[in-house]
Amino acid sequence: MARPDRAAARAEFYAPEIAFDRPVPKVPAAAFRAERDRAFAADAATGSIPCDLSGQLGSPWPATTPTMLARYVVIRAGETLQHQHCSTGEVFYVMRGAGERCAGPNNLRGSAAMHSACPAVSRSSIWQRRMRSCCR
Repeated sequence: MARPDRAAARAEFYAPEIAFDRPVPKVPAAAFRAERDRAFAADAATGSIPCDLSGQLGSPWPATTPTMLARYVVIRAGETLQHQHCSTGEVFYVMRGAGERCAGPNNLRGSAAMHSACPAVSRSSIWQRRMRSCCR
C-alpha cells in the first residue's frame, strides 16, 4: 500500500451530498471602519490592510469569513505592490484611480468602478503581481 503524501494526510474529505453541510463558525457583523480609514488616509503607504476576524472565528490564519480574507489594497501613484497569497482566486474592485494587475497570462487593466474576478497563479507559475495606481 502506498504511503499517503503530506497533503493527503491533511485533507478533509466530504461526500458531495453533504459537502455544504459541514459546520462553520457564525460570522460576526463587522464594519471595518478603522481599516477603511487607514486605507483612505492621505498618507497611506502602499500595502494591504486585512479585514481580519480570525480571533472571533477561531481561525488559525487571517480570515474575514471561514473561507475568505478581504483586504484593502493601497497603491500610491508610480509605485508597485508585489504579493503572494495562498488562494484559489482573487476579486478586485477599483475604488479610485487606475492600474494594472500582472500575473502570468492573467493581466488586467482597470480604472475606478471596475471589478473583476481572477484565478490565482499557482505556486509553479510566476507569483509576483504588480499593480500601479494613478489615484494619488
